[in-house]
Amino acid sequence: MNRTFLLLSLCILFLLSLPVAIYARNVVVSDVYISDITGETAIINYTLTRFWPEISADQPIWIFVKYRLSGESDYFDWKDTDDPDYTNDDSDGRFDGNNGSQNGVSNTVNKYLSGDVGIVESGGEKQILWTWGDSGTDVPPEEIESVEVVVYAIEMVRIPGGTITFGSYVKPGTWNPLTGGTATVNDFYMTKYPVTTEMYAEFLNLCANRHDPLADADRDFYYKKMIGSRKCRLRKETGAIGVDAVFAPTNGYESYAVTYVTWYNAYDFAKWAGLRMITGEEFEYEATNAGTRYFPWGDDVPTTRSNIRANMKGVRPNAASDVYTYDERVRWPRKSGLSVNGVAELAGNVWKWCFTVWYQGAYDASKSSETVAEYGHQLRVLRGGAYLYEEYRLRGAGRSLDHPGDRNDANGFILAKDVVLP
Repeated sequence: MNRTFLLLSLCILFLLSLPVAIYARNVVVSDVYISDITGETAIINYTLTRFWPEISADQPIWIFVKYRLSGESDYFDWKDTDDPDYTNDDSDGRFDGNNGSQNGVSNTVNKYLSGDVGIVESGGEKQILWTWGDSGTDVPPEEIESVEVVVYAIEMVRIPGGTITFGSYVKPGTWNPLTGGTATVNDFYMTKYPVTTEMYAEFLNLCANRHDPLADADRDFYYKKMIGSRKCRLRKETGAIGVDAVFAPTNGYESYAVTYVTWYNAYDFAKWAGLRMITGEEFEYEATNAGTRYFPWGDDVPTTRSNIRANMKGVRPNAASDVYTYDERVRWPRKSGLSVNGVAELAGNVWKWCFTVWYQGAYDASKSSETVAEYGHQLRVLRGGAYLYEEYRLRGAGRSLDHPGDRNDANGFILAKDVVLP
């Protein structure tokens, strides 16, 4: 498979005038068209294929849809299917709620859609029922025949829930671990890989020009050092930022982890994609296999030449790297850095922003609750270490902290989604 199709990399095809966006390593979304248009509903048809591993309940695909009316051509014309107003589709750089809650209420990105949308657990020919009329999205009747849709696909991993006792399996020297307490973690999904430059560029293209950088500069979607930075790998191709700018990753770095993103950026990106930020306890639960491993892959230290499993200090390229470097398909001297359930990059490469407010001592569930960890200025938890750090900061129980408005070349993020039980 050509590297341009790797996870979180973007491929836009035009099939029957309908663009398709792919953010997945071996995933192809094809044969997209609208059919069966009635006075209230229509069918969005598409074919979903992943060559390896097979799409399944344990490793599903997150599908979300945006649309625009005929005659609209700018990036920022793309809208969620909840209503015709694009201004409701992202947080515009500051808090307006996450369409309900960080911790369980579904984002409206796929509102008025049903069928093969959201978490999709198999490949093949798919259909999404879209209620586009007065009782749904409210697309004007004269527009529905020529409306355009874009279908996004993100690889996910299902994490079975359970309990974790903090501090019970902490190697001496671990950085800022929790010292006690037990958390019950419900089943949830994680993105299989961190968000990449390609995926973040798409978010910028759809959202950055809608934001007034002077009104809320510390929470802006982009940053001067971010665009064109050697370690960020994003560039502005044309236009003026905040007006009509078009963004793209540096050629050859499409699948590199995005950096120079704030906690606010991660929060707003999650809303745009219909996902949510991960909590600190969820991260440690998966990165330690519920408190039974020092690292996501086991107890082996990732520093010897025969056991390189993470991008860390002393390992090239001394910058954020391709998120696929340590997944299933690795070559000596690298080995798989996947967690027991198949999540990549939980150790090394970039620090991962968590929703959780920073604290020390024993586990405190309130620090990840909506009432405490709302969109504010509290210090936030970072997890997983980065390319600058030694192995003791890459351990699954290790933690760091930063101001939510800070940007640097070592901070990125992964995302999560609640499992909706029948």
